Amino acid sequence: MIVLVFLTETALTHFRPRFDSLDFASYRFPNAAYRDVGRCRILAFGDSLVKHAILPRVVEERLGRSAFNLAVPGGAPAASYILLRRVLESGARPDAVLVDFKSTNVSVDPRAAVVNLSALPTLKEGLELAWNYRDPEFLATLFIGRTLTSYQCRRNLRSVVWRQFDPSHPLDFFPMAPYWRNWEQNRGGQLNEKNPQSLAPDGPKNFATYLRPHWAANRRSERYIVRFLALAEAHQLPVYWLMPPTHPKLQAWRDERRADASYETFVVALQKRFPNVRVIDGRRSGYGADVFWDAVHLDRDGALAFSSQVADVLHAGRASAERWVSLPRPSLSEPRPAMEDVAQSRLAVGHEIIERR
Repeated sequence: MIVLVFLTETALTHFRPRFDSLDFASYRFPNAAYRDVGRCRILAFGDSLVKHAILPRVVEERLGRSAFNLAVPGGAPAASYILLRRVLESGARPDAVLVDFKSTNVSVDPRAAVVNLSALPTLKEGLELAWNYRDPEFLATLFIGRTLTSYQCRRNLRSVVWRQFDPSHPLDFFPMAPYWRNWEQNRGGQLNEKNPQSLAPDGPKNFATYLRPHWAANRRSERYIVRFLALAEAHQLPVYWLMPPTHPKLQAWRDERRADASYETFVVALQKRFPNVRVIDGRRSGYGADVFWDAVHLDRDGALAFSSQVADVLHAGRASAERWVSLPRPSLSEPRPAMEDVAQSRLAVGHEIIERR
């Protein structure tokens, strides 16, 4: 049985790109990339809001300083802390740190994302996480997730098996090669294509996921947010807490029910505790539904505009004078650099496959 398990895992590891999930691959990308960021002056951390909204090449063009995006979709605050600590231990000293902690991620138990998280930490970092979470089961799951490809990719493997019995069963995952290429092209950022569904009368399909009227921080997530901010303060790094725009219909609903009030109170309390923290808030800056890929993620036009606005705030020094900067309405007609979005990456990867054949 041990030999059978070994052979199965070896085969799955070889064919892993066919079964890898987007979230798990996103966690693996910083492991391959963070050593290249030692000389970067602007570093971005956080979750999918920053992954899809901050384009380092735009920031570099506006500021004349190198940048890199280390955010991971669904990223637990512990992931941002681990990556920041690695970067600092490598000797890097960035001029500024951009980060976000999405309210929906902060409110849930980070142990729920242990399978994806297992792609990131070393054994030592995993032991530290389990100790701080006070959870030996978390450590066991983390170890299994790092060791067994079948465990990491079990959802996609299950989908493939179901399809053998039922050809109509949809495959709910995508080849990772175009996404990996897009991250490399955009220095860690992900540039989404246009999505007509964002203009649907009732909003995007995943709109209801974010309609939560009550909010409270999970203590495990809060603990690592504090650690992240304390680590940055200890190295005298200015931190810019980003609040990217959300779909206007979603934001209107949240404003009507004051659904963001508790989260904003939470952020203000951390600002008082850490003087190096500034907030750049784009939630009510007038981004239209036509620049969103889904309910909370910007498409290519929105990401180009938001990245430019954030860079302009840093360049003008407004974030140093104001603790909470509310962004104005973006200028979408302004010329932007030519950049490759995910749809274009799919075409490029397809052409490469054809040329190899």
